[in-house]
Amino acid sequence: MIQPLFNGMLAILLAKFCLNDIPHAAGITGSSYDRPPTIGQLRYIAGLRQRLKITITYERQVVTFGEAGRMIRELEAEEKHRKRLEGGNPRKFEQFVQDAVTDFNANSDRYRQEFQVLVPEVNITSIRLYGSYAPEGTPTEKSDIDVLVEYSGELSEELVAERLAGRVFGYGGAFDVSAEKSIGRGWRNE
Repeated sequence: MIQPLFNGMLAILLAKFCLNDIPHAAGITGSSYDRPPTIGQLRYIAGLRQRLKITITYERQVVTFGEAGRMIRELEAEEKHRKRLEGGNPRKFEQFVQDAVTDFNANSDRYRQEFQVLVPEVNITSIRLYGSYAPEGTPTEKSDIDVLVEYSGELSEELVAERLAGRVFGYGGAFDVSAEKSIGRGWRNE
């Protein structure tokens, strides 16, 4: 049992080494992340995308080495999530839900900043989980992770949601995004 685990870890380290992602593996950040992605990173993203049967060509949207590293981590998480779902083990799915919510809560400021970069014309005031992954929700194995983005600005909710769709990744893959324009101090009038 330990040998397959060791082989899997060795494969990941080897892939990271071949992709020249040693700074991430070592936890080092800096200006090296601003350089262009490597050919190995782009090929690995394309391979992951094909295995996951994702039609959006993410490797064409990646501009920097750091973005490529983040994209690889998120696609690997999506692949891991799908394998868990195929296994049909309820305990594993419950753990996935816990991990996804914990990740979102721990990284919500970073996700909000990533959303903000994608729509600089508006001011993103808050993001939160909603739908089945919200605290009052009940996710199933087919549920996606929905994020509600509240913002102020002149762009329409449809345009903001369209520009954010499939562009920010959390634990388990890309967030399904809905946008809601805030008016004044509270939520919009309904």
